[in-house]
Amino acid sequence: MPASRRRGERWRQTLDQIRERGGSLEITIDRRDGEPFRTDPGEDVRTPPPDLLWRVRVRQSGDERILVEHPSALGRTIEIKNGQRLVCVMSVGQNRWIFTTKVVSVTPGRDGVLELEAPTRVERATRRSQERVSTASLSLPQVRCWMLRDPITAVPAEAASRDRINELLAMPPASRPALPDDELDRLGEIAPDVGPGFKAELANIGGGGIGLKIGPEDSSLAESSKLYWTRLDLRPAIPAPLDLISRIAHTHLESSQNTYAGLAFEFGLDPTHRAFVADQIERFMRHAGI
Repeated sequence: MPASRRRGERWRQTLDQIRERGGSLEITIDRRDGEPFRTDPGEDVRTPPPDLLWRVRVRQSGDERILVEHPSALGRTIEIKNGQRLVCVMSVGQNRWIFTTKVVSVTPGRDGVLELEAPTRVERATRRSQERVSTASLSLPQVRCWMLRDPITAVPAEAASRDRINELLAMPPASRPALPDDELDRLGEIAPDVGPGFKAELANIGGGGIGLKIGPEDSSLAESSKLYWTRLDLRPAIPAPLDLISRIAHTHLESSQNTYAGLAFEFGLDPTHRAFVADQIERFMRHAGI
């Protein structure tokens, strides 16, 4: 068998390994064919939200169907409708594959599952600044992190983030002021006590945290602290960057020399911020068309 053919069949082994290990796929809405996204009245509908990859555990897999759990965030289940087209990414070690599929049935509820069509064709993908192959093109959200020196100083900064987002949401979309180009890098007047920072891409989101892709130039900063002041850019669905505290749970270096970092959200100092963040993630998903 030619080498290219053998490589093309490895994705089935990858899927089997993921299922056997209780692992996860990454899924997002497939908007290649103009999948609609929802907006508030008056909002510029020409600007879609970025793609958000959700980690979902694989329950079963076979030649025709793959069963996965519903995506969730901070204890809330994100319901996906029957017939929704998705882009899926699966990876084990350095093997990474991307394919499109469709939800063929939905069992609702916290313990429910999504039944997906098994792919008939997949493509090899690499962890680059963007996932881009002929089956799909993903635009990942941007993230900014700073080493958090004094966690207590983050409490008023989280409240300021809530106030700012709520103030903008209360305005008619057409009346909202344009944010500066360097908005993601601006700490604002009410800012926590932070140290050096780095930029990253939001690789995926799970039930209680996020995964980041960090470039080689910033990898050392991702292992210099346990707590980080983290800013997620989910515009235009969320009209201003979303700020919160997160903790580095694990990191590993990829063959591309990028670092993958798993971050867990931290709400111990301000439990009220948890519900607000969950609300904004749900708002993002409504804009994505779910």
